[in-house]
Amino acid sequence: MKTELLYLVDPNIHRMRATVTEIIASDSSTFIILDRTPAYPQGGGQPGDRGNFTLKGGQEILFGKTVKIRDGKIGHQCNGGLTSVLPGINLVVQIDASTRRYHSRLHTAGELICAALSKLGYYSWSFATACHFPGQCRVAFNLNGETVDKEVLRILLSRELALLINSEGDVRLTQAGTPAELASLCPGEVGKFFPEWPVRIVSPVEGFHRPCLGTHCDQLSEIGPIRLTKIRVRGDELSIGYELSIGM
Repeated sequence: MKTELLYLVDPNIHRMRATVTEIIASDSSTFIILDRTPAYPQGGGQPGDRGNFTLKGGQEILFGKTVKIRDGKIGHQCNGGLTSVLPGINLVVQIDASTRRYHSRLHTAGELICAALSKLGYYSWSFATACHFPGQCRVAFNLNGETVDKEVLRILLSRELALLINSEGDVRLTQAGTPAELASLCPGEVGKFFPEWPVRIVSPVEGFHRPCLGTHCDQLSEIGPIRLTKIRVRGDELSIGYELSIGM
């Protein structure tokens, strides 16, 4: 039985009731599988949510992260054996809202860097990979044979990001139901494999679209100032590092 991911419906759901469907135990950890969860499972360059369960008698159990297990099942990782948790029981699951908000800001900032480069006219660079983990944030692109002045790029990109964040624009989420729809919105994603349709699309600015299953801010102003750290070119790959303040 797949776990229903409530963050895809409403990312502002942080607490809800759920039913335990399965428990997977190893020597060091126990993974609790639920029928539904508000937690984000680690993937797409974003850390999984952490939080806690509250059982019927008031007992609280912490889970340190949320991960994909298999066949659409989502595991909430707990330490040690949990004799009080059995398949079929109901509980309340709550994520750490402040950590989720920070991760959402980091992920949205990464998408905004992609959008800002597009607005600056760097259309020929293709997206390669990204990491939105605290302290490791970067977005990488294939330069496709072009050269780049890193210091000029830093100045132009920093200025464009500040303008976009100060514009207080909305971050829009839509869907592409077919490969043809995806191609019309995201030409650079044509031919890539997506296990399920529809594919979720994020648009941090008007006219820019990228498939993404992560969590995001509702407005660009929630991101706060983006500090570009290391801009590096290795071979044909450009890597742009960034960071945000934790409190916003």
